Amino acid sequence: MVTFEFKSLGSIKKANLQLAPLTVIAGANNSGKTYLTYAVYSYLKNWAVYFSYPGLQSLAKKLLSEKSIKIPLDELLEQRPAALATISERFNEQIHNVFGAPESTFESATVNANVEGEPLDVEKLLLSVSSADTGRISFSIDREFLTFALTGEELGLNPRGIFSARRFINSTILNILFKDIFPRPFIITSERMGVSLFYKELDSHRNVLVDQLLKTVKSGTAFDPFEMLEEVVSRYSEPVADHIAFTRGLETAKKGKSFLERDGKGFSDIEEMMGGTYRVGDSELLFKSKARKNGYSIPLYMGSGAVRSLSDLFFYLKYVCQEGDVLLIDEPESHLSPGNQILVARMLCRLVNYGVQVLITTHSDYIIKEINNLVMLSSVGSERQAQLINKFGYNPYDVLSCDKVKAYVTKSGGLEACYVCDRGITVPPFDQAIDQINAAADEIEYALES
Repeated sequence: MVTFEFKSLGSIKKANLQLAPLTVIAGANNSGKTYLTYAVYSYLKNWAVYFSYPGLQSLAKKLLSEKSIKIPLDELLEQRPAALATISERFNEQIHNVFGAPESTFESATVNANVEGEPLDVEKLLLSVSSADTGRISFSIDREFLTFALTGEELGLNPRGIFSARRFINSTILNILFKDIFPRPFIITSERMGVSLFYKELDSHRNVLVDQLLKTVKSGTAFDPFEMLEEVVSRYSEPVADHIAFTRGLETAKKGKSFLERDGKGFSDIEEMMGGTYRVGDSELLFKSKARKNGYSIPLYMGSGAVRSLSDLFFYLKYVCQEGDVLLIDEPESHLSPGNQILVARMLCRLVNYGVQVLITTHSDYIIKEINNLVMLSSVGSERQAQLINKFGYNPYDVLSCDKVKAYVTKSGGLEACYVCDRGITVPPFDQAIDQINAAADEIEYALES
């Protein structure tokens, strides 16, 4: 598991977060949960662009001139700590861009990744990525060497050939060093309500810019294009910008198919919860309700808050999700009834068992309680477990082992790990709030009767 170390990140002074198959972050409002989630997302998305293997240019030239090169595997594996340090250093240099903020706002912020305790399994590596051939360059691995070889005549010792060789060598080495460490991330932000409501209008900035340019040209006045861009283009954090891009690009995304769909594990839960289904129309997103006999379709922006809140999750699970991904959701309970919050908790646990990591921030005691039910259920004897699954309408894949769960609470500028056992997660702030409201109810009820 990868552990992230944060310092001076918004309201977070210092914190460590270890990703698990299911990671839960709870805590008070404005205590840093979203900052942590955004930082993790951006690191996982961009880590590969921040590292170049030492001597990469020389290796590329040598490959093109000598037709093959060998890199000792032990020498390669020794590079992992230095590679991580370089990735983190370069990420921290541009961390302000993650949040769409001035550089001074995050000048002291750092995010570092640690994979200690995750030794590279050479035997597993040999089975999973032991060789590949692009038609121009191939690689192979044995217990001593990583070998690259030219397999086509297209690449020559010229800038284009060197670039292609550099890219292939570097991406192969990164895959070897960090295979199964950094999952591919997908984020659903708390701004999803606005994205689904205004996604068509998000393209209007380009039209506004064109109009402004035409007016300026016709008037003959001087203009500053950068000032104009600043006026008409909104600044989004990277996760929100990516969320917008996903929603706007669904016309293309719908051509794909998630592994859930391919393997017959399609999620009908969202359709059942909402009483309808979602569709990507020619010019807008649609929701087809089953509330009437023949059903009816409405633009997504006319749907209820719950319908819009779950739309991106639906499209991700249908078209994009792949085994090994990590799904990050800011407050999955948003706009959902208690009953649907419980069903979302079940769905997320099932997703974990299907091989997708999940990280959520939450204020929902219903979600925590249902996760706890599923964790407790994993320790029940098989016969009784089957009876309970049938009685309460669970899916056998909903049942979740406690060793797949880590939970944290934001507290005093840091993260405090919650106790997790076969009875589930203990979240002190939730328990305290529940105890307080129950105590008040008892006192008030007593006062009414006295």
